[in-house]
Amino acid sequence: MTLLTLLVATFDTLDVVVDAPLLDQLDTTGSIEAKQRRLAVEAKTEALLNAIIAPVMQVVGGSQLRMVTGMLGLLLDRNDINSILRSKVSLPCPPSSLEERKLGSDQSVLSRSARTCIPHHLTLAR
Repeated sequence: MTLLTLLVATFDTLDVVVDAPLLDQLDTTGSIEAKQRRLAVEAKTEALLNAIIAPVMQVVGGSQLRMVTGMLGLLLDRNDINSILRSKVSLPCPPSSLEERKLGSDQSVLSRSARTCIPHHLTLAR
């Protein structure tokens, strides 16, 4: 539980949240270093989702409601919610809720607000 509390309290300082805007950049723009950094952020994000978030969600799913509301309160009090919501590690959505914009030819990109199930206009402003 100590590890879970620490993770929740410092969630917005994780590299995958801080570097999340790199995932919004198109693959065709930027230097080789930028593309390599983007790929590194994608790999870190997938590793966090699979190795940490998935097992933590199983623990949270079996926890008492009082514990879950306490963790949610800690998350809201100690973190920049906008940066978390804009990251891939926020709330996953079903494919039907994703918004896709066509960029021409065969390229497309998911909008930043499409990464979460929470509409962009409902995110908290600081």
